[in-house]
Amino acid sequence: MRAWFDLRIVRNPPTGIHRSLDLVAAVLKSQGPFDGIVAFSQGTIVGAMVASLLQGDVRRGAYENALERPDDILAYPGSSINIRHPPLKFALFYASRVGTGDYSGWMYQHPRIETPICHFYGEWDPMVSYEERDAVLERVRGDNGAIVAAHWGGHFVPTYCRSTETACKFVKQCMEAPCQDSRKDSGAGLVV
Repeated sequence: MRAWFDLRIVRNPPTGIHRSLDLVAAVLKSQGPFDGIVAFSQGTIVGAMVASLLQGDVRRGAYENALERPDDILAYPGSSINIRHPPLKFALFYASRVGTGDYSGWMYQHPRIETPICHFYGEWDPMVSYEERDAVLERVRGDNGAIVAAHWGGHFVPTYCRSTETACKFVKQCMEAPCQDSRKDSGAGLVV
């Protein structure tokens, strides 16, 4: 099966995370700008990090502050240093996961991600534990318009009417929000 990195071998940070972020940064540079990001399962880890990194100077400041602590931290991805892409207007995450080790705290907290995020999770998802789901809500959800939507199902993108309506309403609301100068020229959504 395709994966961004191997979660069976737990490492902090996961092997391949920088390669994944470099790949997405190349797409942002060559095909962007994008209005939003849609991600599933492991892709939500990458998606949240991308939304975070697109905060530019704010996130670089969080990284520099994290360097002052003795913890091992995820190095700032070199491919994201000079990226010229506006912050995302929205993120749709299905079967959300998040980097839970201390290595990635600077990506999610102090300050929290500004991009509004809609998290969908399956009530019967055997792949995402309650602890992982709660970590997403604790680390990523802030005062940014984030919402959480449960669906009766497992580890998949729900296509039920209610889930689709929730996603469409969320994206529409985010797209109709007043535009900041840096977000005027955005284009389509990015799927990871």
